[in-house]
Amino acid sequence: MELRILTSNSTLTVLDVLIPAYEKTTGNQVSVSGDSAKAMVARIRAGEPGDAIVLGTGAVKELAEAGIVLPASQRVVARAIVGVGVRKGTP
Repeated sequence: MELRILTSNSTLTVLDVLIPAYEKTTGNQVSVSGDSAKAMVARIRAGEPGDAIVLGTGAVKELAEAGIVLPASQRVVARAIVGVGVRKGTP
């Protein structure tokens, strides 16, 4: 069996670590398609096939409200901490 995951580019590194263990444990193959979150939502809305999505909670909620994602299937699996810095010498 092949599992097709549609995701944003921000989660590709994490999935690269998790997928080999999943494949080894289950014997299932996983394919991943990544894009910017906005572009991936547009692709999914346009009918791109996939078995699971890994996107920010806002995007998942949007797709659930549109009837594309099963509302009961939504799960929070990670939280991100974002840092901001200003280059030295920049006003």
